[in-house]
Amino acid sequence: MIDWLSDKDDALSDQEVWGFSAASYNFEYLKKWLGENGVAAEESKSKGKSRKMDSDESDDEKKKKKQKTEDKDKKKKKKKSASSSSKR
Repeated sequence: MIDWLSDKDDALSDQEVWGFSAASYNFEYLKKWLGENGVAAEESKSKGKSRKMDSDESDDEKKKKKQKTEDKDKKKKKKKSASSSSKR
C-alpha cells in the first residue's frame, strides 16, 4: 500500500491493492481496506466464511460470559435477601 500511495514503479496495481479498479479512491475505500486488515476486497470475500465462523464463536463466548455474570448476580441477590430477612 505504501508503494502504491507513493506511486512507485514497482508498486502493486490498483486491482492487486484494492481488489477492484476505480477512477479515484477515497477514505471510505481506505477504511474498508484497513477493516479487512489490509486485504484487497476480492481476497476478503473468499475468506468471509472463516471470518463469520470466528465471529460466531466469539458471540457464543460472549453469551456464555454474560450468562455467567447474570447467574452470579442472581446468586448475590438471593444471598443478600436471605441475609437481610434473617436479620429481622
